[in-house]
Formats: sequence, structure tokens, C-alpha cells
Amino acid sequence: MSESNSYIKRKQRYQWFLNRLERVFNRFVYLKLTVVLLGLTAAGYFLVLKKFPTGGGLLLFGIFLLIYLDIRHRKIVFYRKYALILRDINEQSLGRLGGRWCNFPDAGTEFRDDAHPYTSDLDIFGAGSLFQWINVTQTYLGRKKLAGLLAHPPDAIPVIRERQGAIAELAGNLRWRQWFQARGIAIKDQMRDPDFLIKWANERNPFFLQKAVVLSLRALPVITIGFIIAYFNTKAIPFYIPLLGLILQFGLLKIRVKKRSIILATAGEYEKNIQIYASLLEQILEKDCQSGYLQRLKQKLFNHAEQPAGLQLNKLTKIIDLIANRNNGFYPVVNIITLWDYHCLIALERWKKTSGEYLQDWLETIAEFEALASLALIQYDHPEWAQPDFIHGTPAVTADNLGHPLLSDATRITNPLQIGTQTRTLLITGSNMSGKSTYLRTAGINLVLAYSGAPVCAKSFRCTLMDIYTCMRISDNLAKNISTFYAEILRIKSIVEATAGSRPVFFLWMRSLKEPTPLIGIPGPKS
Repeated sequence: MSESNSYIKRKQRYQWFLNRLERVFNRFVYLKLTVVLLGLTAAGYFLVLKKFPTGGGLLLFGIFLLIYLDIRHRKIVFYRKYALILRDINEQSLGRLGGRWCNFPDAGTEFRDDAHPYTSDLDIFGAGSLFQWINVTQTYLGRKKLAGLLAHPPDAIPVIRERQGAIAELAGNLRWRQWFQARGIAIKDQMRDPDFLIKWANERNPFFLQKAVVLSLRALPVITIGFIIAYFNTKAIPFYIPLLGLILQFGLLKIRVKKRSIILATAGEYEKNIQIYASLLEQILEKDCQSGYLQRLKQKLFNHAEQPAGLQLNKLTKIIDLIANRNNGFYPVVNIITLWDYHCLIALERWKKTSGEYLQDWLETIAEFEALASLALIQYDHPEWAQPDFIHGTPAVTADNLGHPLLSDATRITNPLQIGTQTRTLLITGSNMSGKSTYLRTAGINLVLAYSGAPVCAKSFRCTLMDIYTCMRISDNLAKNISTFYAEILRIKSIVEATAGSRPVFFLWMRSLKEPTPLIGIPGPKS
């Protein structure tokens, strides 16, 4: 397969690059150690000889050389980190093609819902699931977005068609997708639910934006520091004047100190997340999107002043760096003298005013790109699979050579499917272990893929928009005193009630008897 060869070549390339970086990395370690030893020895030698200018010059030169080498060394560490991540991404892609994806750690188990109309029966989430097979999202919202695309089909065919175009475009840009994934992996362990961050970004305190307040908070430390300098350098200023200034500033810092600490601490807690969000947004903005769907997503990545999202998040990161000084042991003294807390609050309020309300849209755009990239790998890995064709009119599904996407090529058996045009219900017969339930799940999971905008495992596939309902893996619930039989009745009742809705229903039913009788059907509204 050409896809497999592409992954192999990219893996080998990054492995070669990684080996080279390892050698350079070790070289810099030895070089830095040599500079330290030689610099200290030479500087000490000349200082012992009392040749202070020469010794001091050598010491200063050694310090600058060490700083330069350290900067270069950090770049090597950065490149090595990403080379390792990208090598592993291609190794994982080969594992996906080789059927080893069941070992992938993220199976989306928390998204499982036995009450959902179809996700449990069709293995959408959990071990050995569709989510585990395709998921390459790294952010908290990205995972939720992909789960939503698989569990909640859209209400209109044009939305699916636009998404198909976006997925096709991303499928053709492997390098961009892998780098996008790598940037998320770089600090994935730091990712958290951004809900609290979004609320924080939308909170406003106009008090710190008033010109008089800003001017006063900036002028007061300057005046106090001026009096302190004057007191120590002249005898014209009595000691109590700078002391009164410090007492006044100390009193100001005691006003709403707990609330202020929470605001500043929240920004610091999400620093790593904000850094990776900024990096992902910059990559999205750099991409030349062709599909209208992706172009509209990119248009969301600006504030009202047309400033790009990545630049704005980088500004927020710089403000957070200033806030990080609060962890310094000398910070209380510096804070009293300079009112540093208030300067940070002013900077944060200005950022919130220009960009705070847009943060949720920016993070959701990242999430959608991640989800689309996950679906795009299906098209890249399986270019021979069919792009679903959506039609209007009589509810129907027609497919040739339909197979289960989670089965390997060696074990997959394909069959035709035609229902809705002339036949509204199919009764599947066959002996035990003949693949009846697999055939039902094949029809259902491919319909889920079609509605998400992804290709399906078939030679051709046409369908209308329908609600999917299944009744296959029914079990009792002792906590609610519900037997298996009663649980099945409740599920069938939900299917019957769904037929009264405005949209047609596609159902898959496997009766829970010793001799199961699988059914596939599209009932009419009065069935």
C-alpha cells in the first residue's frame, strides 16, 4: 500500500533525524562542560596572578559563550522532542494499518452511554471501538468534538457535504496533520477542561480599565520609590514619608486579596494549555484552506480588531510569565514596592477586553480541526473506500461490497445492502456464528461514518438522512430493577416513538432469544 510506504519513509526519516540530533545533543553536553572547566581554570589562573582585567575578561567571555551554547542546546532539545513524537506518530499509523490499533490507549470509554440510541451496540466508544481506531485528537475539547460527530449526526445534508470537502482537503495534507497532532502531543499531559478558563476569560472588572485608576496605580509606586531614593541620598526627606507610601501600598494590596489571587492563579494554572493552544492556532492560520468549511472556521480566529488568535494568546502567555514572578521568595517585598499584582490585573483586563469573549470560539475551532483530522486519516489510509452520496426522497440505504471498517482486509467479508426503495425491512437468516450480527453492525457503523462526513467501507454507498436506532446488546439493570426482557421492550418502545418524529428511522434489531432473529428496517411513520 502506498499509504504504508509513506508512513515507513516518514518514520525512517524522523528516526535518522533523531539519531543525528542525539549525537549533536551529546556533543553540546561535552562542549558546555568543557567551556565551564576551561573558563573557570583560565580565569582562576589569571586572577591568582593578579591579572584581573584578563581574568575578568576570560570569565565574562566564558559566561557569554556558555549562554550561547545553552540557547543552541535548547533548540536541539526542542527538535529532538518533535522528531521523537513524529516518529511515534508514523509508527502508530503503521500500527493502525496493521490492525494493532486496539492497543491504543485512548478508547473514549467515558463517552459510552448504554442509553444512547446506537453507540453502545455499534462499538462507537470503548475498547475495540471506532473512536479508538481513528482518534488523533489531543485537546480536551477535541476529544469531545470527535465524540459528538460520531454520536450526534447533523440535521441537514449540506452540512455533511461541506464536511466531506473539509475532510478530503485535510486527508491530502499528511504533513500538516501530523505536525498539528505533534504540537498537541508535546504537552498533552497538561491538557485540562478549559471550561473554567473560558469563564475566567469572560469575567470583567471595568474598574481596572479606568484611566484614573490605571494612572494612579502606576504613578503611586514611582512616587514612593522616588521618595525612598531621595531619603537614602539626601537628608531633605524625612523617613516617615516613604514609610507612609509603603504603608499605603501595603493597604491597597490587602483589598480583595483572595479574589485577586484566584484571578491571577487561574491564569498561571492554564499557562501550558494556553501555550499549546497558541501554537495550534498559529498552524491553523498558516494553512491555506480551500474548502469553504475550513475557510469559515479560520474566519473565527480573529478578534474585533482583526488581530489573529495565535498572536493574542501569545500576548496572554507573556502576561502570565509576569504573573509567575509571584512564586519568587522576594515577591512580597517587590509587590509592596511596585504594586505588581495590580499591574498584572490591568494587563489581564486589557487582554480580556480585546480577546476574552473570543476564547471559546478559538478553542472550539481547534477542536473541530482535530476532529476533522481524525476522520481525514480514514480517507488517507483507505483511498479505495467510497465517498457516500446523499440523496433526498424516500428513506433508503444502498451499498455495494459493504464491509465492517474495524475488521482487517484478511477477515473482512463484504456484502450488498439495499433497503428502503422496494424493501423496508430485511430479515437476516443463517446459522449460528455465520455473521448475522456483524452484518447489522456493518450497516450501522458505516452509516455513522457517512453522517460524520468520512468515507465508508464500501465500493459505493448512497443514503438519505435518518435517525439510527439499535436494539442488540440488551442487558438487565439490577440497580433499577429492570430485567433483560423489560429493557428490550423499553428500547423497542423508544424506536416506535422515534418513528413519530419528523425524520425517518433506520433500525437494527437483534432479538435476545436462543435463536436470534436480526432485522434491518426503515419503518414508516405509522408502522
